[in-house]
Amino acid sequence: MITRPTNLLFANTATFTSAPKRRATTRRIRSTAAADVHRIGVIDYDAKAGLLFGLLQKVNRSQERYMFYPVEAPLPTGLGRFSAEVVAEYRARGRRITEEGEAELLENVLVDDFQPHLSSIRSKVGVDMIVGVVAPMLAWTEADGRLRWNFFAVGEGSEAMVSAYHLREFAIQAKRTFEASVAMLIMAQVWSSMFDIEYHDECRGCLFDYCENRSDLTSALRRIIMDPECLAKVPNGEREHVEKCLAVIREYKR
Repeated sequence: MITRPTNLLFANTATFTSAPKRRATTRRIRSTAAADVHRIGVIDYDAKAGLLFGLLQKVNRSQERYMFYPVEAPLPTGLGRFSAEVVAEYRARGRRITEEGEAELLENVLVDDFQPHLSSIRSKVGVDMIVGVVAPMLAWTEADGRLRWNFFAVGEGSEAMVSAYHLREFAIQAKRTFEASVAMLIMAQVWSSMFDIEYHDECRGCLFDYCENRSDLTSALRRIIMDPECLAKVPNGEREHVEKCLAVIREYKR
């Protein structure tokens, strides 16, 4: 269970099922990075963002504080997936889930199920933080047991997840590439977790727009910036590196 959900994009409400986990085949990352460098592993489970890692290499070369590494790990069959049977089970427990809600839930995976898996992989490969990128939307359980769904990003501690659901369409509307859009969501969640930056309700065209209306994401994708209020929450020694990362994503062309 996520006891202190941090920095969440695109709220609504959801459920979860436990699934068998396969042993991941991973290799430990060999790094000569300095002690003050943040090493972030990124797993593309099923989002098919193949060009993302080329972009992240450009980000790595642009600054010396954030190093992003591709991590290979299989997606355990059925992990975190919802089904009609699981939704029926929650209805039987008194949960109110409409037909529309059920249809949405089936397009989500439960982050709670992924957290132990991500934590294990993070330890095996030797990174400071790990981000899993998936095709479905994201659901999570609040501390009081309430279920929430339809998120694009969820993070807790050193593990985070990003959803690429409908992101290609948003990227086209914003005249961005798909991989740049995924990279922006990854950066936002990483820095939100690291620096305790909360997403704001107001749509400012900032990385940390809450975007209750999912299509509002296009405003953030068009600009790929932190507004001054959010940037002020980044420690002084980190700001130059953060802005360099964003500049690479903002200027990226295929």
